[in-house]
Amino acid sequence: MLGGQSGSMFSEVILFFQVMYVRPYSLFHMMGIDICRWGRIGFVLFSFNLALVTAETCNCCVCSRENWIVPDGYDKNLAPFESEDKPTDVFINIDIMDIDEITEERMEYSMQFYVNEYWKDPRLNISNNLKKHFQIPKETVKLLWTPDIIFENSKGGWVYQLAVPNIIVKTHLYGYLHRFTRYNMKIACTMYLQNFPMDTQKCFLSMASLANDDSKMMLKWIHERSEEEVLEKVHDLYLANVHPLKYHVANATTSKYQFEWPIGLFTSLQANFTFARHLSSHIFNAYIPSGLVVMLSFLSFWLNVRSVPARVALGLTSLLTLSTQASQVRSHLPPINYLTAIDVWLFTCILQVFLSLIEYATVYSLYSIKVRKRRATSSKAWSDNGSRRIIGSELSVGRPETRQGKRKTEKTPTKEPMGADFEEEIQVLDRASKIVFPLGFFVFSLVYWISYLSAS
Repeated sequence: MLGGQSGSMFSEVILFFQVMYVRPYSLFHMMGIDICRWGRIGFVLFSFNLALVTAETCNCCVCSRENWIVPDGYDKNLAPFESEDKPTDVFINIDIMDIDEITEERMEYSMQFYVNEYWKDPRLNISNNLKKHFQIPKETVKLLWTPDIIFENSKGGWVYQLAVPNIIVKTHLYGYLHRFTRYNMKIACTMYLQNFPMDTQKCFLSMASLANDDSKMMLKWIHERSEEEVLEKVHDLYLANVHPLKYHVANATTSKYQFEWPIGLFTSLQANFTFARHLSSHIFNAYIPSGLVVMLSFLSFWLNVRSVPARVALGLTSLLTLSTQASQVRSHLPPINYLTAIDVWLFTCILQVFLSLIEYATVYSLYSIKVRKRRATSSKAWSDNGSRRIIGSELSVGRPETRQGKRKTEKTPTKEPMGADFEEEIQVLDRASKIVFPLGFFVFSLVYWISYLSAS
């Protein structure tokens, strides 16, 4: 029985082979068609289609394996608790890696930092008792609802892409999702420079939601979380050994406030920074050099009033030096319409040098007037004595001159020299300036530093 069935099946196979291959081959051979060539082409096409189907099947399997946390019917355009008319709490922490390029001219600063965001989405297939963190694939993240956080006072920036994009979403304890992103950003900061360079600037970084108002998403600092839920981050703001070049971070705090737009009420989180400027570089580069130039101009009071080239050159050189220094200081500041502390200092220094030139001009004018008067008096005395000599000569005509008379007649007045009394009289103003100018500059410096240092 079994042998009969086997023979029958073998006969059927032989018949199928003849029908499918032998007879068509004879037919194609009579028609002049190379069936082997077309068979090879068909085999290649069949293999290619098989590979495509296999790859697509594998991709579908991978996607289904990665998307196991996303249930059917999940809508990423809806906030997690929006269907329940409750806001989704998003807890924020910022880790600051570096702050640099605090620029007064453009009123901005640059900052590199991580933003950590924690939120819950009960619609996902994530257990609240999950104890092991795992990273969610990028393809799956695109299917999830994520907070739409923006930086309100940012001038520009980017997410780090070095090696790999620096943005990751992970599952966390208590059913939280954790997204952390590394940014490099330029942030606007309105600076008040009245006390420059002894100023303290207060800047901030402001974050808010782009489209979700407080009825859908509520931004909170991480310290506002439930005490039972202990997350990785504890502090709202963390500074990792941050040392800006021209400043030091005197204080860093967090705050939040609400503001209203036509579409609803929004919450904004702020990270506040207090930057105190380092004064040492300005002391050595501006204050000490300008003070030395002023004291150098005071040396002209010890020069003789007749040393015109020396005193004028000293005053003009000091004036030009201070003017150049003031221009250089202003070139690093924005076009503000008020005086800064260093402007007051440099203006006073320029005024001191200018007044020293005015003092010398006054002294030299008095000296010139007295010289002209003395010369006029001497010329008049010369003229009177000359007339007496002529008259005496006329009277002595016809008389023999005696030795004594000849000596008296030949004696004529000469130009009276300018003695020490004249020099002392002229230099009274110089002697007073030697005391008044340095004392005035010292008093100004004392008041200046006490006032601005106490204000800062």
